This record gives sequence, C-alpha cells and structure tokens, in this order.
Amino acid sequence: MESSVIYKTYLKTIRPIIWYGQAVHTHHSELKEIIRERLGENCAELLTDPVLPREALEGTQEALWLSGCLREAKPYFSLSEDEKCSLVGQLAKLLTSIEGLAEKLQGTDDTKQRQLGELLLKALLVPGLDCVYTDGEKISLVCWGFTSDDTEQTKFKLSQFIKSRAGENTENADPASANGHSSAKIRIRVIDKNMRPAANIRVTASYKGASAEIDTDQEGRAGFPKVPVPSHVKISISLPDTESFEKDILCEKDGDEHLITLPLALGTNAAIRFEMTDALSRRLQNIPLRLEYKDIVLENTTDEDGKSEFADIPVGEKVTLHINLPKKKPFTKKFRCSQTEDIHQVVIEEISGKPRKNLLWILSGIFLLLGGILLTGWLTTESPPVQPRISPPASSEAAGNPKSSVSAYPSGSAAPLKDCQCEAEIEALWKEIRQLKAEIRQNEKFKR
Repeated sequence: MESSVIYKTYLKTIRPIIWYGQAVHTHHSELKEIIRERLGENCAELLTDPVLPREALEGTQEALWLSGCLREAKPYFSLSEDEKCSLVGQLAKLLTSIEGLAEKLQGTDDTKQRQLGELLLKALLVPGLDCVYTDGEKISLVCWGFTSDDTEQTKFKLSQFIKSRAGENTENADPASANGHSSAKIRIRVIDKNMRPAANIRVTASYKGASAEIDTDQEGRAGFPKVPVPSHVKISISLPDTESFEKDILCEKDGDEHLITLPLALGTNAAIRFEMTDALSRRLQNIPLRLEYKDIVLENTTDEDGKSEFADIPVGEKVTLHINLPKKKPFTKKFRCSQTEDIHQVVIEEISGKPRKNLLWILSGIFLLLGGILLTGWLTTESPPVQPRISPPASSEAAGNPKSSVSAYPSGSAAPLKDCQCEAEIEALWKEIRQLKAEIRQNEKFKR
C-alpha cells in the first residue's frame, strides 16, 4: 500500500526528543527494521515515517507523518467509546511487545544493543493521545519521539495511560470507585468544522458549583488542572459574532482529553484593536502605534476616540505593541491576536504625567519662599528700621485740637488703634530684632 500523509503540523508547541545528541525520529529506519525483524509488520507499522526537512524543524514549513498501512486514518478523539475500548486493548498489546523487546536489548552485554533498547523506549513517547491514529484495524503513532512543555509538566506517558485504561476495561472497573472525588487535570482540544485548530478561543469549564476559564493555544488546546473526577463538565466556548457554543462532557480520570468540533469555520486571520487612555481615563488621540510580529512591522495612529485597529493578523499570533513619544518613556507590551477581536485597553501613564498637586499648596509654598527671602534681606540690612511711634491716648485738651493728634505720628503712617496698650510689647520686640541683627553682623565679621 502506498504511503500517504495522515498528519501534518507546524512544530511550534512540540519538539523532538534528543538521544545522544541526535533526534530520536532520525533513527526511524533502524527502529522499524529491528521491530519488523523481531516482532512483525504490525508492530513495525506503529511508527509512521516522518518527513521533517530543515524548514519544518525551523517552524517555517509543516512537518509530515506518513503511513502505508492505514486506509482511512482517524484520530483517537474522533472515535466512539466502543472504538476507543477496542483501540486501547490492541494498542496495549503492541506497546507491551515493543517494551519487552527493548528490555531484552538493554539486558545484553553489547553496548550498541543496549543503546538501541533505550532508543526504542524513547520512540514510544508522544505529546498526547491525539497522536494515536487508527483505521479500525491497524494503529499508527504520529509525532513519536516528540515532547512538549505540557507533556513534561503533566508527565504524560502513552504506555502508562493505555495500560491503565486497558486494565480498567478488562476489570470493568467503575471510575467513581477508582478515583473517588479527587481532582484531576483534563484537556480540551477545539477544532472548527474544517478540522483546523481553534486558536486563542476562550473556553469556560463549569463543574459542581465552580468554574474556570482559559484561552486555547495555537493547537486549539486548553487545560484545566483541578477538575473533580468523575464529574459532568459543561464547556462553553466564546465565538466571534455569534452565541457561545456549549457542550457537556464526562470527566472520568486524570489526563482525559476531549475533542470538541465547532459547527462553523473560523478565520485564520483577525483584527487586533486597541483603545488608549491616560491615567485619568481620558482618550488619547493621534498617538503613533507600531505593531511587530515575526518580521512584519505595522504602523497606525489612534483616532479621536483613542482607538486603533490592525487587520489581517494571524489568529493566535503574539504581537508586540510599541509607543514612542518625544521626551516620554517608551511603552512596550505583548498581546495575542484573538478570534473574537476584543478591544485591548491600554493605559499610558507616562503620557498624561502625574496628577497636578493642589494649587493651594503650590501657592503657599511660593509665599513662604518669598517671605523667607524678604525677611532674610531685612534682617541683614545695615540701616535700622523706622520704629513706629505710638502716642499715648489723647487727652481731653488735645481732643479739641486736631493738629496735636496728627503730629504724633510719622508722615504717611497709619494711625494706631484707639486706646492701644501694646507699646511696651512692641518696644521689646524691636529690642530683640536689634540684638539679632547685631549678632548677625558679628558673625559675618567673624567669618571674614
């Protein structure tokens, strides 16, 4: 049977496993030959033929996996429960046979044979259950010898999962009795009706009075780490320009991954929008924006409402927004393009500056500063101040003579308050001022 492509993807979230400085998948001919020779064709066809040129490893071209034994390949998550049970039992036998061969090779005295046994075990590692394909009779693995951050974090191993599931099917175990009400991690993979991953879509999981939400990655996956099992979970997916899509799923055990197919086709590109405000929530217009992703640079300015839009951005792409204004601190922030084209609120505090201080405090400070300067100059002047003269209360004789009351005060000075009794206090004050001036002059002479 002629080989055909059963899976292709960009190597963005997965990476090859390295063994003695070489990627495991580069030994596919050697691995298939030893498996075919010792275990037969069915076990050998478990490993598909990878086509990964340099461009695919760099992420600029799709990586391919080919199989010559599957007539109509179906991924694990598209199977019915009965089909999954059948696949699990069949795959468990294949994995057990290959692992048994690996153990025999590792038990020999030949260094090359021992290394080949190690290589066989690493070849059985895959990023997830979505790497298992079948046509109902035969089974193949794609992305074998690959891993991902999520795989390493959850410590997922295909062999352990399949054997555990096969044991449950054999014993007809009740998931509730096996797991009780413990917490487990489940994964959701969302695709559209064209089988394309739904990247950067908000997924909400509601279960037993609680809920959690997360955005899917570029492969359409979203993980929920603490879901009670077993439990029925309601999945709600936010979609652009339409109502949310909802589906109920049953979570039975840790590591379950559920495939959800949306009833519509999602776009590969979308617009990313921004709204600029200052710290006082005032909209900022005519602000120059620069958006960068990969090797592409786009520029735009905000309108009178402080908004700006960049169209035709790949969905799920990480972009960097730059704002550079004269004499202002540059602003840089990363965003991800979403299917729903949400408006991102951006507050630029550097543009508006700090809020103004209370005007009363500013004026008070100015007056105090000026008062201090004038007082210092007056105290350090050489000429003595003109001492105001305050005459005693007018007698009955002077009351009838207006000139007597006027001649008692210097020209241009204001008349004192009637019956003022503070002359002694003022004299004491002027005495202290004269003593202070004398001390200042003495200190200045001493410094010279």
